[in-house]
Amino acid sequence: MNNVLRSIVLLLLVATGLVGDLNAQTLTDIGTANPTPGPNDLAQLSTSGNAHLTGAFNYFTDNGTPPGQTFTTGTKPVVLASVSLRTGSSPLDSGGNGLGPQAYQLRVFSVSGSTATLVTNYTSPSTFSYADGDWLRWANLAVLLAANTTYAYTFRRVTSGYGGLAVASGNRYPGGAAALIPSAGGAITFESSGNYDAVFVIGLSTNSSQLLAGTPIVSWSGTAYIGSAVTVSSAAVGNPPISYQWQSGDASGALTNVPDATNATLTVTPPSTGTYQFDYIATDSSGSVTSSVAAATVIVGTPVVSPGNSVYIGSPITLTSPAVGNPPLSYQWQSSGASGALTNVPDATNVNLTVTSPGTGTFRFDYIVNNGSGSFTSSVATVTVLPPVTVTLNPAQTMAAMPLEGLGVASAVYDNYLVSAGTAAAIANAGVKIVRYPGGSYADIFH
Repeated sequence: MNNVLRSIVLLLLVATGLVGDLNAQTLTDIGTANPTPGPNDLAQLSTSGNAHLTGAFNYFTDNGTPPGQTFTTGTKPVVLASVSLRTGSSPLDSGGNGLGPQAYQLRVFSVSGSTATLVTNYTSPSTFSYADGDWLRWANLAVLLAANTTYAYTFRRVTSGYGGLAVASGNRYPGGAAALIPSAGGAITFESSGNYDAVFVIGLSTNSSQLLAGTPIVSWSGTAYIGSAVTVSSAAVGNPPISYQWQSGDASGALTNVPDATNATLTVTPPSTGTYQFDYIATDSSGSVTSSVAAATVIVGTPVVSPGNSVYIGSPITLTSPAVGNPPLSYQWQSSGASGALTNVPDATNVNLTVTSPGTGTFRFDYIVNNGSGSFTSSVATVTVLPPVTVTLNPAQTMAAMPLEGLGVASAVYDNYLVSAGTAAAIANAGVKIVRYPGGSYADIFH
């Protein structure tokens, strides 16, 4: 319904005393079958190693510090739409009206380290009840979650009784762990072995009635070599379709529109070294918002030396520029000794330079790269050339004597005799402590 009609409906509901959330959260027993996670969902469905966790880590719904699970979002902002969790410890254990009918509570927290901060909470109707071991689903949630952030949920009964929640051992979900979290937030208690996870499905949506701009995602982990393309991608979540206008600028100053940059991704090849900043204006049916700013640093880089920065005289070394890309780049390699200015190496204009030093000592190399917009000089790589290794043999030095244990049978002996009764005792009586069985596959078996 449109906003005007929705407002009229709300006014009518208030007037008649029937006001409520048009998208009220619901808690439902959905049975024993595992729910099917959606494409954006986080899930841990295994019950392998399900246990009856009590004591210092009491994973029951009556615990004063309610049981739950931490989880971590991906690279884009999302909306928490539902939380499904499996009940039932192993063995099943509940009592005192712990399975209802009564009210139950779901709490959602943001997590930093081992500290939880309450984001929101929901309470079911007091008429709700469930079968121990079933899946429960909280639906119609609308919690905005940031990208690359850890959150948590907990589940607790309100009135009386207890019931266990299912777990799995083996650290099956790497993005979080089973946890106990105070209802108001605070210090999180993890199971001491760090081995347990809840059995859950976190329902996530990339659609939202509120447009979330997020922060652009930069390829190359934020650093690129001159000549390389840099791709920045939208992290916006909203009500499709979403349109974009990318903006860019240098390390300081205002960001300005990039012409014709209206897609969810932007790919550019920066013309120079330095820091570049990017953001975008995202627009959907609810309006426009501007994202946070992401930065990409463009560098020339340092020559990569193979086989290493220390070699013996006579060994060739190959230096490679990490700067490659489009438009085609041109190179000029330079070198010098341990000190002094670097000078051009004749005809060294490829991405690689292979040289064999005529003497020992320290040598330095860099390169000048030109991308058509300018020339840029790399950092310097240093190579140490070592003198050859000298090995001296002293023939007058007495060699070690062979110990008795080194004596053995070296002559060919027929298989059946060597392994026959009495042979081993006879060899031992002769003082032989090690026997070499000569050759062939039978030798492997005998040894």
